[in-house]
Amino acid sequence: MLVGHSWGGIPVVAAAERLRARLARVDFFSAFIPRAGESMADAMGPEVGAFLRTSIESAPDRTISVDFASFQASLMPGEPEKLQRLVFGQLVPQPGGYMLDALDAVDVPGLGVPVGYVLAADDRALAAPGAELAARAGVEPVLVPGGHEALLTAPDRVADALLGL
Repeated sequence: MLVGHSWGGIPVVAAAERLRARLARVDFFSAFIPRAGESMADAMGPEVGAFLRTSIESAPDRTISVDFASFQASLMPGEPEKLQRLVFGQLVPQPGGYMLDALDAVDVPGLGVPVGYVLAADDRALAAPGAELAARAGVEPVLVPGGHEALLTAPDRVADALLGL
């Protein structure tokens, strides 16, 4: 079983293509499902994409990080600041190539294994509406309460939803 969250939907799609014969299922939790040839930076729109490219290219190690204010607003809005700071403190810079690379082919519905999509109802961080992303996977989303990081703030609900797919 593969489960991808957030940007992790991209490597899960790539891995599922290669591992399909060994998979019982593929599930996504508030994850990005790309279109063929579409990078995460492309999906974020021209302004954000340009910002990401410039930030990555200007970083000596070609990584990208998120500042605390952006983290609070998009990844964990409404959560206690103490929890936000705890989670934020665990973040490390992400290799920029992860945001800039794109898959040549994407066919989640054609994998030949069961696919599910769990969506945090209050997710503000996705590059497209969650229902649209689930549709790219060929499924309807199962909603759970919470924001993008509900896997940390409501892990039992997320786990129950994933297990119930």
